[in-house]
Amino acid sequence: MSAPPGRAAAGKTAWLLPLLLLGACVAPSDQQPRGQPAEAAAPGPHFAAILAEVRVHLPQHDRAETLEIACETGLLRISRRGNLISDGTREAPSLPFGGPAGVRILGVLHRGKALIEPHPLGGLKVTLQLPIEAYIEGVVAAEISLWSAQPAELEAQAIAARSYALGTLLKRRRRLSNPSLATLEGSTQDQAYRGAFEPDSNAGSRSAARRLHTAVSRTEGQVLFLEGQPLAARYSASCGGHTASLAQVFPSPISAEQNLEGAPCAGCQTRAEKEDPSDPRGPLRWQVTFSKADLRALASNLGIGSQLLRYELGQRDPSGRWLSVVLVGDRGQKEIPADALRAELGHGRLRSTRIVSSWPHAGDPIEGGLQLEGLGHGHGVGLCQEGARDAAQLGWDARRILAWAYPGTELRDLGLPSRP
Repeated sequence: MSAPPGRAAAGKTAWLLPLLLLGACVAPSDQQPRGQPAEAAAPGPHFAAILAEVRVHLPQHDRAETLEIACETGLLRISRRGNLISDGTREAPSLPFGGPAGVRILGVLHRGKALIEPHPLGGLKVTLQLPIEAYIEGVVAAEISLWSAQPAELEAQAIAARSYALGTLLKRRRRLSNPSLATLEGSTQDQAYRGAFEPDSNAGSRSAARRLHTAVSRTEGQVLFLEGQPLAARYSASCGGHTASLAQVFPSPISAEQNLEGAPCAGCQTRAEKEDPSDPRGPLRWQVTFSKADLRALASNLGIGSQLLRYELGQRDPSGRWLSVVLVGDRGQKEIPADALRAELGHGRLRSTRIVSSWPHAGDPIEGGLQLEGLGHGHGVGLCQEGARDAAQLGWDARRILAWAYPGTELRDLGLPSRP
């Protein structure tokens, strides 16, 4: 992310400058791989240094046979030759690309460097190395609609995305012999990331770009902490009326995370009671029918037979959200987390686990298909993006939105004293 004039010299962000100066599109004669950024000696005041540059894997390019990359040296065609990567002028086990202006992969701008290496299963693998704030801009642009987003909504989303990145990377670093290789997935497995948001000539597009950049700049370095540790702050599109407890949906050995409870969402509650057909977000309530073939595939995938005979409710949270479900097949039964059921049936079809009715009912025989009706979209943990938009429209600032979405957390500025 290119900073406003004078900002790079500010004390708060001076730690970024050396890393921003590292980028230079590698000349064809340069055969040496780039080194990793310097490691922070310990956590605590060095969190900002740890996240000065993040690694982001782009799964959409996995196993590609060729890629077109544009940087200062021109347009390059990247391919694999055995265990080496070639750009037409040089070959190496891995090749870096990018510079101060970033790098374009198939036309998409990434404001950092790209490392291309062989994918273990064939073809190519792309990993970006991005300044954290450039990554956050790309995440916010991918995760919410910029066109109608409120400033406070954008700021809250930026802080949540930065918190998720820091908390997740710190967990992954502890499991690696080389912590600097800890990587985020540029997909919904972690956070959606599709590159830099580049406005076109449309005035609305340019306005959205300015509001995005302003929100990320205003919150630069701000991260949510829970009981002294960075919180890997999850969020979802719409909670359906009540957010979910983190530990009940994503079991965690971290005691602080086990205490992060859900909260009522006034915005979703209002929408559920008064469906407005003119709301550009569409209906909060959804309905889906899974065919007999869908259910046979489900039973087979879970190893409980060739057909699903019935389902029984497992655990539910105080708001009624499904936490687990017992599936009974003709050759056995299995209790699985409700979010795993979404993964099996498709997140796009089973939009959430806040299910309010079903036919046949729980415990009744399933002779044909299974119809489910529910509210919201996503796992429901943490920030409800639609609820945040409603709150911002009511005048809530980002701090108040985050205090509601993540009760018990505190907002800190990396490298600076904790905020009151």
